[in-house]
Amino acid sequence: MNNVSVSQLKECGLTLRKTEYIKSISKDIETGVLDLEKLKDYADNQKIIDELVK
Repeated sequence: MNNVSVSQLKECGLTLRKTEYIKSISKDIETGVLDLEKLKDYADNQKIIDELVK
């Protein structure tokens, strides 16, 4: 996703803010800041949300 531009995402009908969220989460996954495997172990959705909005 880091190779996709904001304008390309907006062409898919996303708002600017949603494209920013997608780009940020994508970067965090790529750099290891966000571990998706760890999220699987969370039974509480609020913990997942907390990880995503750090």
